[in-house]
Amino acid sequence: MDNIYPAVLKKEYAKTADTIALGLLLNLCLLQIRTDLDGIFTRTFISMGVTEASATLANLRYLVNIILYSLSFLLPAFFISKFSNSVYPQNKSENGNSTCRFPKYFYFILPAALGCITIAGRLTEILQGLLAFIKIGFVSSSPVFPDDVLGTVLVFISSAVIPAVVEEILFRRVILSRLIPYGKVFAVVMSSLLFAIMHANPSQLIYAFVGGLVMGFITLECSSVLPAMIIHFSNNTLSLIYLLLKKHIGDDAFSITVTACDIALSVIGVVSIAFIIYKKKFVTEEKKPKDFFPFKESLRLYLLAYLAYAVYLSSRWVYVI
Repeated sequence: MDNIYPAVLKKEYAKTADTIALGLLLNLCLLQIRTDLDGIFTRTFISMGVTEASATLANLRYLVNIILYSLSFLLPAFFISKFSNSVYPQNKSENGNSTCRFPKYFYFILPAALGCITIAGRLTEILQGLLAFIKIGFVSSSPVFPDDVLGTVLVFISSAVIPAVVEEILFRRVILSRLIPYGKVFAVVMSSLLFAIMHANPSQLIYAFVGGLVMGFITLECSSVLPAMIIHFSNNTLSLIYLLLKKHIGDDAFSITVTACDIALSVIGVVSIAFIIYKKKFVTEEKKPKDFFPFKESLRLYLLAYLAYAVYLSSRWVYVI
């Protein structure tokens, strides 16, 4: 697309941006419907005599959540894929099949990615502390681990496995691929920004954006979304492990343990990043369209509508202390 006349490129980008924005609006609406259906489902069972604390009800809610959450991302991914073109970066083997280029140094990439996300999480905590001085706080929500084995497995699947798969399919496999013709850096940054906004929770904005950047660049480097899924899954799993520790070892021991783990992970992450930079592994040629500025053209009606709706949803996570 480098040599396409800017007016034609602008028209193609307008179609792509509109399709992505409509797909994301569908995603937010489906997530809201999922929340509403969960409330209806719970109230229906309670009216039938099932107590809210029932393990059976909790497990059924997790099963329903897994299905609805998956549809909330897979349906928009299908919509965007259906009505826009993809130039998803793929390596071809000799027989013509696409291959995932897993780097030999992936054992450095994983801790580097987790280290970046951990540092971003700490920066978020500092920002929250600063905002507390002006009486602004953020609501946080974490999954609750039940006492039964089945419930624990379902929490793990719904909070670690499913988000890592369906979110990466939508944002890295579909959206990122549609934005690559307008610049690789733009594609990674914009898909990461949309990924952060999708969470509709100000307390998650920074580290979701940083995590999106990391997983976006790795997707380009490896020509596959699989490594990003592994990183996403590892980060979610680490968060669940922290929650289990908090449940079983008490608040004081939990605070010391998590702080020590975060410091260790941050140090390991910085060392891994330094190694990757030293080896110059991430050298990706950038081909930008001429006389076309996609960031400027991103301020379109549907994208603004998506942003406005996300702001509305996120407002429910903000309160005055």
